[in-house]
Amino acid sequence: MQNLDAVFCGISEVDTKLLQSKSAIELKDLELTMEMPCIISMPNLRKLRIEMKPHKACQGKSDVSPVIFASRVTGLLAFTRLPNLRVEVLKRMCGIQCWYHLKHLESFVRFINE
Repeated sequence: MQNLDAVFCGISEVDTKLLQSKSAIELKDLELTMEMPCIISMPNLRKLRIEMKPHKACQGKSDVSPVIFASRVTGLLAFTRLPNLRVEVLKRMCGIQCWYHLKHLESFVRFINE
């Protein structure tokens, strides 16, 4: 599964990679210049629901990078900048302890396990 930080934040893939190495404090204080339309461009957006199916590569792995799907860059630069936005991630579980736990996004989204 690819990382979608660039899509959520409206920035380039190159900028995304640079920002993933920054601290949370640096990201919170960052003035973001969007290069393309993104969810930040939708201030009236109230709910975003994302449904994730188990990936064929998921075999109980727990050592997967925290940049799968979206990193804290998306949480800090997109989700928190839309205070009325409620983000839900519906996870269809694969039956074993799944690495789609996405713990790095817990403070930004509500997880619904199915």
